[in-house]
Amino acid sequence: MTPEDPATLDVVICGVARNCARSIDRDIRTLQRAASLFRRVQVLVVESDSSDHTLKILRTLSERDARVRYISLGSLRERLPQRTARIAASRNACLDELAVNPIYAAASHMIMVDLDGMCRHLTRQALASCWAAGTPPWDVCGANQGDYYYDVWTIRHPIW
Repeated sequence: MTPEDPATLDVVICGVARNCARSIDRDIRTLQRAASLFRRVQVLVVESDSSDHTLKILRTLSERDARVRYISLGSLRERLPQRTARIAASRNACLDELAVNPIYAAASHMIMVDLDGMCRHLTRQALASCWAAGTPPWDVCGANQGDYYYDVWTIRHPIW
């Protein structure tokens, strides 16, 4: 399999948000800059349970840029008290929206991101490396951190 030319691809950057008012605008701009190597880039954010100004900021971002959309799931806390279950439900809502909304029909790739300030160092060059000549074929690329691994619960290492 030959790697595709990123300049021919339509991608959707998907992320979940809760109380991300301090970083979400910067994160989305960073992600859009990094993804500028693609032909078309859309952003889909699924929000739930925010008690800060996250929803207001998402509304402003979507009004300012038609490529940015968001969905609010409201309060999931009563039904899903475990934080990780709410994150999973929100990520699944992203997948559901991609499957049913025709505005995402041309997207061949999805980039799932954290919108809590963890993507602030993502660059165009880092994304381009996934399509570099000689890169083995892949179905999923996972992120790597330059320093510590910040989500120990997710990795579930027996010692950590």
